[in-house]
Amino acid sequence: VAAKALEAPYILYMVIEAKIVRTLKNSDLLLLQNIMFVYDLIILMLVMFCFCNNSKLLSLLYPPPPRLCQDFFSKSLGASQGANKHFLKKVWYNLYMSVVGITEIEKIKRRIRACDYLVVAQLFLRDNFLLERPLEFADIKPRLLGHWGTCHGINVVYANLKAKFKDDSNFSFILGPGHGFPALNANLFIDGELEEKNLEELCRKFSWPDGFPSHASPMTPGVITEGGELGYALANAYGMALGHPKKTIAVLIGDGELETATAIDSLNLRNLLDSAKNGKILPILHLNGYKISGPTIYARKSERELNEMVRGFGFTPIWIDGNDVESFQEALAREVEAPFYIFRNEKGYGGPNRYHDSHQIPLKNADSDEGELRELEKWLKSYDFGELFSEGEFKI
Repeated sequence: VAAKALEAPYILYMVIEAKIVRTLKNSDLLLLQNIMFVYDLIILMLVMFCFCNNSKLLSLLYPPPPRLCQDFFSKSLGASQGANKHFLKKVWYNLYMSVVGITEIEKIKRRIRACDYLVVAQLFLRDNFLLERPLEFADIKPRLLGHWGTCHGINVVYANLKAKFKDDSNFSFILGPGHGFPALNANLFIDGELEEKNLEELCRKFSWPDGFPSHASPMTPGVITEGGELGYALANAYGMALGHPKKTIAVLIGDGELETATAIDSLNLRNLLDSAKNGKILPILHLNGYKISGPTIYARKSERELNEMVRGFGFTPIWIDGNDVESFQEALAREVEAPFYIFRNEKGYGGPNRYHDSHQIPLKNADSDEGELRELEKWLKSYDFGELFSEGEFKI
């Protein structure tokens, strides 16, 4: 009876939300969020009255922690069907995002911008790291090494995972595409996990003797997968989870990497090692379309083909749209068995060259070509790094 009673509120909810969005689409986002949060809260309290005991209703008078919402979400979905289930998912997600908050979403976006800037600075700059004056040829490294194309996607994944699991001491991240090391290095630098404490050290030591190599390496804090030779990340993740049931390990796998025999065969490990005695693995396929030699196979498959392949290995496919932080957080919040995230992202997003042209170093002649130098300067300024870093501290 309670489930049937939700059909009318569901329709009303969608109509009201549509009208509010149309009315306020050019107004302040925070006002919109607050209005929708109040409405979601009222509806959720009514729903909880139907499905839960009244003691949980009382707990909503205080800021609701996401875990409480998840407990309710799991119970209430079990008693609903069809449109009602979609309604409950909508209410749960809106409430969850209200708990996460616009502020938290903005923090994730600011972190991504800061890390993207640090990646470009590591690849190109040997001086003038904060662009305190116009770039000159002397500011550019004489030999440009590294890979830009995959780095933005790595920063998006890392920032979203960091926000989701920031309070989980048993969470670990493994990077498969180790050639995107400047992105990992940027995140470690922001979190204070490197010995290097200023931008000059970070940038000058990248791809330099006695500094950082261009790929992830054992000398980097916490790195257990080198990533220069691709294919081993998922197997390493399952090995790391053995005998550690409290661990959660997210592993980012490049779409070119998944073409290797080692990586594709490692998907079978779920059938061998998925046990309460071992930790939880969260594979994330970085579907950016290209590898070093050209287009990737998996990016040319249809969604249906890729979904069926993933399901064949016993996983549940969950798609994430590249730069939509809200979509990423929603995907991470979903409670499904054996999730396999498919993160679709443009290779080289944000840079002057997209797709395959951005695999390694775009603007290869920035140290001698005035046009490329100005293009690099424009690229760096697009991140508005001064808003994110001042007086030696990150404001993210």
